[in-house]
Formats: sequence, C-alpha cells, structure tokens
Amino acid sequence: KHKEYYDDLKKLLVCCFLAGILANSVTGINVTGIDNLKNGSNNVRWGYTVATAKIGLAHPIFGTGSELFNYYVEEYAPDFTKDTKNFRLWVDYFNRDGLRAAYPQMCEYSTRFAQNGIIGLGIVLIPLAVALHKLRKCLKKRKESFLILAITTISLLGMAATGFSNNINITYCYWVTLGVAYVC
Repeated sequence: KHKEYYDDLKKLLVCCFLAGILANSVTGINVTGIDNLKNGSNNVRWGYTVATAKIGLAHPIFGTGSELFNYYVEEYAPDFTKDTKNFRLWVDYFNRDGLRAAYPQMCEYSTRFAQNGIIGLGIVLIPLAVALHKLRKCLKKRKESFLILAITTISLLGMAATGFSNNINITYCYWVTLGVAYVC
C-alpha cells in the first residue's frame, strides 16, 4: 500500500515539475526583479495593490463598485509609485479617456476588496476555503484517487496564488477547478 502511495507521489511530483517547466517556457516569466520595488513594473504592481487595499479599507463593507474604484486609485496610490512612468501613463490615459482606459488589475484580491468590499472578497475566498478543506479531508480518506485529488488541490492552490498578481477570471480555469474540487 505504501509503495502505491509513493509511486503516485512520484508521478505527481514529475507532473508538477514538467508543468512548471512548461509554464515558465510558455509565459517567459522573469522573477529576477521581485525583490526590487524601486524600479520597473514591480514598483507599480505593488503600489497599485497597496492603493486598491487602501480603497477597500476606506469602503470596507460594499466597496466602491466595479468601475468607480478607478477614480480613487490616484488618490490612494503610495508616494513611491506616483512618480513612475508606468503609473503616470495610466493616470494620463484614465484622465483623458475615463472608464474606457481603466487601470489594469494587478491583484485579484485587493481589487475585489476595493470594488466589492469584504462581502465581495468573501464571495471569492469562502468557496476556496471550503473546497480546500473538503479536498484535505478527501485526501486522507480516499487513497485510491490520491493522484487526482492531489492534482486538483495543487491546481486550485496555484490558480488561487495567481490572484496575487493578476485576475483569476482571465481563463475561468480557477472556477472550473473549484467546481471539480467540490465534486471530488
């Protein structure tokens, strides 16, 4: 029984490793600048995330609404972001074109909090927490489907993690995987 478990675990690790190599080669992600908030897009990403979190804190229950939060971004942006070229371009486009040139979403969770408050954020996070809890319980009970459950869990966690730097609705894979997690 333990041999089957370790064989499944090895297969899972190989799949994760190959998926990571594929994702890196397809997306061309460069992680060398993560620790550098003084220059480049990381500064703007972090500043935008801070701004949307501050907007959410100023409007905690219901948020500002899906489109109206854009009007608050410049006001709540931290000083270290306001003078960057990228941020100034976004502000100029937004001031010129209004909502047609809305700010790009940099963090699903802080943006959701700014737009829809704690209620909207809960609508996203509570189903995730319930699904992960259910998967954890199933992983302990159902050894025969360990590989499928483990892949579903890792996929769901990975897609949820992308919400810290992007919009989880781009491909709807998050929501499909969340549905699969509830079926397991």
